[in-house]
Amino acid sequence: MQFSDTTNKQGIIQECESLTGIGDGRISGNSDNLAKFTRWINEAYFEITSLIIVSDGRWQFDDTNQTNQPVATTDLVADQRDYSVLSSLPLTTQDWLEVDRIEILNRGGIWTRLPSRDKRDVQGPIEEIYKVSAQPVFYDFEGTSIQFYPAPNYNSTGGIRIWFKRAPLLFASTDTTKKPGFASLFHRILPYSASISYLITKDMGRAKSLELKMEAMKARMQDHYNRRDKYEIPRLARLRRSYR
Repeated sequence: MQFSDTTNKQGIIQECESLTGIGDGRISGNSDNLAKFTRWINEAYFEITSLIIVSDGRWQFDDTNQTNQPVATTDLVADQRDYSVLSSLPLTTQDWLEVDRIEILNRGGIWTRLPSRDKRDVQGPIEEIYKVSAQPVFYDFEGTSIQFYPAPNYNSTGGIRIWFKRAPLLFASTDTTKKPGFASLFHRILPYSASISYLITKDMGRAKSLELKMEAMKARMQDHYNRRDKYEIPRLARLRRSYR
């Protein structure tokens, strides 16, 4: 479902005009109404992305409007523990919702996955235990920064690699053919949610009716993303025994 389709009346905005009873062209042709509904649609888009991320399994979700992979790199610097790789006020395209994994290049140039560990779980004074720079053995998030313990004792260009789950690419009020970046079966959740935001102070009965339908769609959507793992081919591993 594209954002706005004034010709065939099949866009998200046109669905909002129908669901609210506001009238044909009363959103698409009114800049104030269009701005409000775009904001409500984007709020719902964020919520849907969050629900999908919680629901998906090994086949991980990323907005299909994205043109690159959800991987970031930065340099590893000798004796530097703290890396401000997340912006405290990120742009939409940089808004990381969840970090999947972090890898660093070791001194031999081999990628090594680091485990996450909360420094509060370290017994004793952590700055004393890990005061000597060496090969990092774990990382910890501190606000918008990643901290490595111990700090690396070598430099590596592009030596930090981070996989993450990110926010959706939101709609602009001027969009027309752009579509939501999740399964098309559930695109109608967005106009339902935006219409509810509009109707909540105007027609509570209608808003409640739409909410029931929307929640049912959300449940089906979560089930859909939860079941995507079934397309993975199960792999059998040989049982390993030690006779030492």
